[in-house]
Amino acid sequence: MTKSSAYRANWWPRRSNSQSNSCSTSLVLIEKCIKSSDGFNVEALLAFIDAKYNKIAGLGDKQLTRLLENAQKDDARRRKAIHGIASSMPRTPTWKVPKNIAKVLEDNEGIWEDKRWSPLLLTAMSGTELNGREIPVAWQIEFDPFDVQFETANATLEEKDIEPDGYGWGEHVRKAIRKQKASLAKRLHLDDCETDTCVIWVESDEDCRVLLETTWKLIFGD
Repeated sequence: MTKSSAYRANWWPRRSNSQSNSCSTSLVLIEKCIKSSDGFNVEALLAFIDAKYNKIAGLGDKQLTRLLENAQKDDARRRKAIHGIASSMPRTPTWKVPKNIAKVLEDNEGIWEDKRWSPLLLTAMSGTELNGREIPVAWQIEFDPFDVQFETANATLEEKDIEPDGYGWGEHVRKAIRKQKASLAKRLHLDDCETDTCVIWVESDEDCRVLLETTWKLIFGD
């Protein structure tokens, strides 16, 4: 007989038959689900349950009612707090760019911006050259990694031993994209990154969409 079995044998007589059968079934399931390699202390769990049962069994009806009401209030506060956190997270904007971007750039001195993705700034630009090659439209995202909205994401970078500055974020984004689309990771241009600013640009709107949405998820989660 194992220690947990011996403990259970001494534990159940203090319960009614219905309580014993119900609890016995629950503990059998617990023991089947827990492997010895898990290092889980079943005896401690049984002792905890025993202590809680004895505490509740010694309470009067009024005390039990008050205990239940307090538990319900605590649960309501917890649910409200969780809802508040979830509702405060920004929604992912819909990818939406002008159909005739060339005409828009021509009419706006070569620049079009979309600030809906704040704290990321999406920009499309004409007149860009790379190694003597003209880029019809350069699609760029830019952000300040020290913005307060990056606090949680920056903590994640630090846990991975990545400096949460412009350079660190650039490489972090590139690595994330490489996992889903290795060819795109090679097309990212990170040369304009600085310590206090992360600037990444690509040469097509589709590449930029993937870049933008991936970066957003890295900041705010899925």
